[in-house]
Amino acid sequence: TYDPCAKNVRLNWSSYKGWNGAISYVIFKETAQGWVAVDTIINSYTKLFSVANEDSTAIFIKGISLNGTVAFSNLIKIVKIASQVPSYHYTKVATVQQDAVLIKHYMEVLPYMTELVIERKNGNTFEEIGRVTINGPENEYLDTKEIDVDEASYTYRVSYLDSCGFTVNPANEVTTILAKVNQVNEASMTLNVHWSPYSVFDGGVAHYELYRSINGVYQWPAIFVGSGNQLNFEDQLDENIIMDGKVCYYVVAIEGQNVFGFIEESQSNEVCYVFDPVIYIPNAFTPGGHNPIFFPVINLAEIQHYSMVIFDRWNNVMFTSDDIKIGWDGIMNNGMKAPFGVYGYQINVLDGNGKEIRKMGHVALIRSNIE
Repeated sequence: TYDPCAKNVRLNWSSYKGWNGAISYVIFKETAQGWVAVDTIINSYTKLFSVANEDSTAIFIKGISLNGTVAFSNLIKIVKIASQVPSYHYTKVATVQQDAVLIKHYMEVLPYMTELVIERKNGNTFEEIGRVTINGPENEYLDTKEIDVDEASYTYRVSYLDSCGFTVNPANEVTTILAKVNQVNEASMTLNVHWSPYSVFDGGVAHYELYRSINGVYQWPAIFVGSGNQLNFEDQLDENIIMDGKVCYYVVAIEGQNVFGFIEESQSNEVCYVFDPVIYIPNAFTPGGHNPIFFPVINLAEIQHYSMVIFDRWNNVMFTSDDIKIGWDGIMNNGMKAPFGVYGYQINVLDGNGKEIRKMGHVALIRSNIE
């Protein structure tokens, strides 16, 4: 009796009739080296043995009486019963979605199939991270388990449970894209964006697209389209650009035409760089003169959270503003002109990461003769 799930055979035979005394039964098994005696049984008529490593084999039994007379059984051919294999079994894509990875799979569903097994590579081995109930030929799994898509790319493969409940027949491996900003020249506002290759589409990577966000808004179309072999781009920002200081990128790998008739896309993580804010603060102003209003010139900072406070030498507040366009014209809160002198200021803005930048100092108020 063959048990395909346990991968063993229970061999039973009848006793030889007509011999007196103990009878030895020698079991012979066909191997690549020929016929080999695998066991000898005395006065018993059953034997269990494994065929886990063989697709087929043959067995016969040799009976030996006490006086050495021999008799042979019939020859039994054993062929392992394997589950039917799907005609297509393909992992379409692994793509980053915010802090997770989405895996899409496409396969022929056979009657015995119930679950897909999702595995992620850890070092040189794959480990199961989840299962998906099969609902038709297209299925998805979202990996959120102990991953950091900003620090590493991840490799996955998809298998399924056979009729015995064993994980079998892994499909193609897929590896996500990891994007990094690895070189920056703040003076020239030049950034070098690098990404790891996507692996693997059936149709290969036709090209990569690079998208950029400034002031929290992604530009369309892509700022760069390169071949499937190009894995970096040097981005030169306009030095006159007004921005909050934070620039972000993501990469998309576009598949070429595959044998299944569809085209997939794999997106990388979002990678960002925050420039140091540029803040110029005058040290003097002259109401009624050539520089009549005191205000800072700020770029590469989050000015929506801007604030400025002017105070005198006794820390009395003279003026406040939360609008970068509204500076101090030398008029105090009571509507009177502030006298000639030195005043303190505190200016607060946020950088592109939301970190507060505080500037404190003094400005000289100079009254002109024509005011």
